[in-house]
Amino acid sequence: MTNFSRFPITFFYDFFEKYIIKDYQTALQQITNQLSLKESDILVDIGGGTGFILSKISKQIKIGMVVDISKKMLLRIKSNTECKIQADALSLPFNDDSISTILLINVLHHIDRSNHQLLFNELYRILKNNGVIFIMDLYYPMNFLNTVYTLFEELACGKTFHISYQNCMVNIDMAGFIDPHITFLGKNKWTYTIKAKKQL
Repeated sequence: MTNFSRFPITFFYDFFEKYIIKDYQTALQQITNQLSLKESDILVDIGGGTGFILSKISKQIKIGMVVDISKKMLLRIKSNTECKIQADALSLPFNDDSISTILLINVLHHIDRSNHQLLFNELYRILKNNGVIFIMDLYYPMNFLNTVYTLFEELACGKTFHISYQNCMVNIDMAGFIDPHITFLGKNKWTYTIKAKKQL
């Protein structure tokens, strides 16, 4: 998992997400449209960085936690209502069957493909029965503009590992998740969301 500790990525990350690529707005809209959050929910935002997404939905749930490997990103969380935990997504400090909802917003492509199955197995472990995993990520053809964007992203954040929704679905299925629902976003359909649940 990429450790966003490089200066100045931690300082302009929120600005870039909110005003340049506008992923925060897209993610919040899809969370509203696709998830039925409840006051009893315990939610974990894996790779949640500065906590922006969680800060917008924290009043709808019982407990919200941001997990990120980067201490510098977590230090930029301004609200005291979100619990912040520095941890690797491949080894999470939660008990089995303890989490209601897991978010992974633009996280997968910062984790080496060789670890994706380990990641989904770990997420399945901590999720409660009938709990939900919600993923938003992107996969696009390598034309000139996308290649430039990828180079910029890797310069700022480190190597990326974009995977198609089909490959993501294979990992989800192998981990044991059921009832996957895929949504394609934007006119190019490069960004996708996948919602699936754990059912014993």
